[in-house]
Amino acid sequence: MYLPLRIKFLLVAAGVAVAALGSALWAVSYQLESRMAAQIATMLAGAESTFVNWKNEHQKHLKAESRIVAHDPRFFAAVAEGDEATALPIAREFQAMAGNDIFLVCDRRGRRIAYLGSSGASINLNWPSSIPPVQQTVRWEDKLFLLQSQAVTVGPDTVGFVAMGLRVNEELAQTMGRIAGADVLLYDGKGIFGSTLSKTRSLEYVRELKSRVANPGSTEPDVIRVAGARVLCRVGELTSGEDASYAVIMSLDERLEPQIADLRSTVLWVGSLALLFAFAVSWSVARRVTARVPQLVAAVEAVSRGNYDLVVRHEGRDELRAVADAVDRMRHELAAQIEAIRIANEEKISSERLAVVGKMSSTIIHDFKTPMQVIRTAVELSSGPNIKPEKREHYAQMIMRELDRMVSMAHDLLSFARGERRMTRTELELDEFMTQAVNAWRQICDPKDIQVRFESNLAHTRIAIDQDKIRRALDNIVINATEVLDAGGVIKVIARRTDDEIAITVSDTGPGIPANIRSQIFEPFATFGKEKGSGLGLAMAKKAVEDHGGSIAVESEPGTGTSFTITLPIGPIAQTNGEFQVGEVTHASVRS
Repeated sequence: MYLPLRIKFLLVAAGVAVAALGSALWAVSYQLESRMAAQIATMLAGAESTFVNWKNEHQKHLKAESRIVAHDPRFFAAVAEGDEATALPIAREFQAMAGNDIFLVCDRRGRRIAYLGSSGASINLNWPSSIPPVQQTVRWEDKLFLLQSQAVTVGPDTVGFVAMGLRVNEELAQTMGRIAGADVLLYDGKGIFGSTLSKTRSLEYVRELKSRVANPGSTEPDVIRVAGARVLCRVGELTSGEDASYAVIMSLDERLEPQIADLRSTVLWVGSLALLFAFAVSWSVARRVTARVPQLVAAVEAVSRGNYDLVVRHEGRDELRAVADAVDRMRHELAAQIEAIRIANEEKISSERLAVVGKMSSTIIHDFKTPMQVIRTAVELSSGPNIKPEKREHYAQMIMRELDRMVSMAHDLLSFARGERRMTRTELELDEFMTQAVNAWRQICDPKDIQVRFESNLAHTRIAIDQDKIRRALDNIVINATEVLDAGGVIKVIARRTDDEIAITVSDTGPGIPANIRSQIFEPFATFGKEKGSGLGLAMAKKAVEDHGGSIAVESEPGTGTSFTITLPIGPIAQTNGEFQVGEVTHASVRS
């Protein structure tokens, strides 16, 4: 997906701004949460201290009241008598003055003399066998009380005990919570006696706290999770006696959440403004930067099209200025290199032309060798003293035919040098054409003791070809064979016709062509170590055959010989390719 550069600038700026905003929000939230957690922990410690101080002061008050009651002459007299009817009115009087939830009187053996609940009515409870003169929590009928007991003495003798105290219940928890400024939970291992929380929440707290051991010396509060919320709590024992505990509780999340929400709102507003500002600045910078990029692109495209005169100018002192300077240097260097390449190419073309002239000279000598040998043999045979007139006429026609071929070769080579390749087809008897060619080859091969054998089924077969070009193609194959054959060698020529094509195979019994050069023998100027020849013979043969719509193939086995097969389609080719001009087909006999 294509994105303009300025959009990428904006996306990067947005990403950086959002990341910075998120990091800042997290850092500030973390710092605020840590500080507020410490403050809440301090508040909780103060609330617990207030709670404990109130509890201790209340117990001191109970202790003082119990001493006053125990040392009252009327009360210890009633206790000494052990009469409930005498002690009960006095007990009611003292309980009304103290305002306690429980008032208990026992004789020195621990037998209950009088017991009063908060309503002043007597409640029949089983009193323990003895009451130590200490502060304690005592459970009666599933009720829990904070008691202060005191001995009633006459001189050194103990005549009984008095105990007074408060019931541990919801009312006490609410009072303690108001004084401490926190939630208070009063419980033991069997149940909850008082709480400032709902019943369901209280049970959840107890489940979390029941396995915790009170640690009054600890300065750090416990952190627990109840219903997914974090809570700070301080746990301690109510007093000695029953396994009763208190928990002073402050919700961390409830106190933090409003502060964190306000902070987040503030940071989001400030961050949004900063983000908009960053967008505006990024857009301005990106616009200034990217506005100059199309100029550089246009300059590079102009250089790529070959316009090296365009001067690349760029204002500013940034990286784009460096890019513009680099493009301008590239323009100068490319112009210099292209000029150097042009000069080198002209020199190379001139050298290649000279090389081609040399190759063509060698080609002319190579191609003229065959007709010149035929002419020499014909001259030698026709100059004998006893030659018959008709034979002399035959040799004269052979000489004229070969001279015509030499003239045609010269025209072809000149056309090749000028880039012109014209092919003129003539419809002829192919069997007669092949017979004349074989007779000419025999004139060359007989002096070398090389046999030329010919097989054909081409009687009455007419075909439209450029006979000079096809003859030259066959001559090149045969002459190459004579150069590698020793005396006694055999060249076999087989011409066969199928329904729609002619196949001419030229085989020899020479040493064969190595496999590593077999695929390259049709390439121009490929001589592969031959002392004579230009390397154009087979290349021109292949071209001549392909211009007729045919093909040429080679098969060779080292030590057994080589076979070349030329395949030509029967009938004229009425088309012109991009390189050769194909002339009109004329009806004529083979040149004689």
